[in-house]
Amino acid sequence: MEITLKDILTTYWAQTVLLLATLGFLIKRLFDLRTKRIEMKQSLFQQNRNIAIIRFIDAYVGLQGLYRQILSQTFDLNKIGNSNFYNLIDDKYEQLYSSYFYFKFFLDPLEQVRYADLVKEMQNIFSKIADVATKSSSDDKNLMIADLKQYISEKLKENNDNIKVIGEIFRENSTKHFPVRLK
Repeated sequence: MEITLKDILTTYWAQTVLLLATLGFLIKRLFDLRTKRIEMKQSLFQQNRNIAIIRFIDAYVGLQGLYRQILSQTFDLNKIGNSNFYNLIDDKYEQLYSSYFYFKFFLDPLEQVRYADLVKEMQNIFSKIADVATKSSSDDKNLMIADLKQYISEKLKENNDNIKVIGEIFRENSTKHFPVRLK
């Protein structure tokens, strides 16, 4: 006996519907699992990106706070080379650089340039502090201290303006929906 399409649709309609429903359910489950996997990857990416920016901001604010201490009138810059303060600044700068290095994996090229500029400015301030710390002549050192304080003040103001722009870009990018790429 030969089974035709007409027989399948009329005689075996219940089995045909069950088979098609099962196939449809399995296909839907496969797409749901794939979509869920993509959503989980995106969520993990966002979570790691947020952790990275928090680490960067913590390191930046810590280093900025130390630089602001230098601007205070009570801090004696003549003793900076002999104090633990210089080592503390060095440690904070290393924290900033390592957090930036990790964070830049999550940044697009435009954002990388802006954050790199912040890190470079903080490094320039650190270099000037190192120059003051290594000077032995007190006359040269006093002139350098005055220049250093002015330089730090200017650069911190510039960095604050850059941070505002970066914050706007970050908020913009955080609200965008990332395109879903199926692999």
